[in-house]
Amino acid sequence: FLSRIFIRGPFEDLLSKGTSNCQKWWWTNILYINNFVPWNKIEICVGQSWYLSNDFQFFLIAPLFIWLLYKSPKTGVAVTLVTLACSCVAAGVITYGYNLGPTTVFDPNAANFTDFKLLYDKPWIRCPPYLIGLLADTSATRTWTVSSYISADSVS
Repeated sequence: FLSRIFIRGPFEDLLSKGTSNCQKWWWTNILYINNFVPWNKIEICVGQSWYLSNDFQFFLIAPLFIWLLYKSPKTGVAVTLVTLACSCVAAGVITYGYNLGPTTVFDPNAANFTDFKLLYDKPWIRCPPYLIGLLADTSATRTWTVSSYISADSVS
């Protein structure tokens, strides 16, 4: 409804095509699954919102890693590193298996969004930075304590 009011100008034709997609796929944005559904990425509603879905999905699984890192730091680090490595291997296998290029600029599959559908917005490919952040936080909170910055003399 609001798109009819706010979409005006030279890109009106291009932007108004997305409104029909939102009428069909709006619910995927609310459920944060728009990086999985619709499979045909040309039909996606609010194209840039795939990252919000990824971030929410990472937020849902982060407590598992945090709990492991807290209860058993060695096991937690091992599981996190194995998950990170599996993500990197998965990206390589998918890239090789589907003969995807290193970048979408010269990739013949870019026109039909093959690389985006298979790689770019999938959480199992995008999780390494998040996992590295969890490891960095765990490392920082174990070595940096509040007491190391506040001495008894500075409080009184």
